[in-house]
Amino acid sequence: MGIVPDIRQLLNASQLEYFKHTPDVTYICDSDLRLLACNPAWTRFALANGGREIPDRWGPGSSLTDAMSGWPRAYYRKQYIQALATGEVFRQEYECSSPGEERHFLQVAYPLERGRGLLITNSLVREESPKSAGDAGGQYVDHRGLIVQCSHCGRVAWPEVEGSWGWAPTLAGRTDSRISHSFCPWCLEHYHPA
Repeated sequence: MGIVPDIRQLLNASQLEYFKHTPDVTYICDSDLRLLACNPAWTRFALANGGREIPDRWGPGSSLTDAMSGWPRAYYRKQYIQALATGEVFRQEYECSSPGEERHFLQVAYPLERGRGLLITNSLVREESPKSAGDAGGQYVDHRGLIVQCSHCGRVAWPEVEGSWGWAPTLAGRTDSRISHSFCPWCLEHYHPA
C-alpha cells in the first residue's frame, strides 16, 4: 500500500485507520479523479482475481476512469464529479463476478473535505458459489436454441430481455453444444471499438 504523503493531509485520523485496515477494497482519488492511494485489500483482490498487471497499470497516479470503458466510464465519472461538487455521498451496487463466484459489491464514494477528493470503498454484499452444472442452460436458451456467451467476459445474453447480459456461473468454463460466442456490448466497445 503506497500512501502518497499528501494523503495524510486529506484524511482525518479515523479515515486513515479505516483505509489502512479495512478488508474492503478501498482507494483514494484527488479532485481530478487520479488515484492517490490503494489499500492492501485492493492489491489482494486484484491478484486473487488474475489481475497481476493491475497494481502497476491502474495503481496510484493513474486516472480512476481510464480503467473503465463505455457507459460505465461516463456514468461513474458523472457521479464522482457530482459527489465532489455537492459533498453528497454516492452509492452504487454492482456485480463483479469471477468464473468461480458470483459477487455483488456496494461502492460508496465519500467526498473529502472541501471537494479535495474521494475515499471510495467497495464492500462485498453477496457472494455465491455456482450451482451444479446440471442446473445450467435451459433458462439461457434463445429462440434459435442457442446460448449466446461473450467471448471475453463470459456473460450470457438473457433471451427474455433483449440487450441484457448477465453472469451465469453455471456456464463458466463449460462446454455445451448449444453455446455460441459473441461479444456483450461492454466488451465489444472496450476490446473492439468502432
